[in-house]
Amino acid sequence: MKRLFATDKDSHFKKPIPNQDKLTMKYKHIIIIFVLASIITTLGALLKIMHWTGASSLLLIGMLGEAFSGVLLIIKLAASKNDFLDK
Repeated sequence: MKRLFATDKDSHFKKPIPNQDKLTMKYKHIIIIFVLASIITTLGALLKIMHWTGASSLLLIGMLGEAFSGVLLIIKLAASKNDFLDK
């Protein structure tokens, strides 16, 4: 994995960013967010069919979670050096 480096203008050497490995989001984290959001959306749809209160909130939260995970996935794929989309 390529590490990002922060350079100081006064020095000629590169300093590693601390905890960089902990800050990077992996594909499994994005998939977990998507699956949880899908479960919330499905539960919201079931409650909406039964006309229970709070169903609209669950649908909104679930769909926002799915959209958020989709945006994260697109950013992760765009920043990837893999270029599997060109094959």
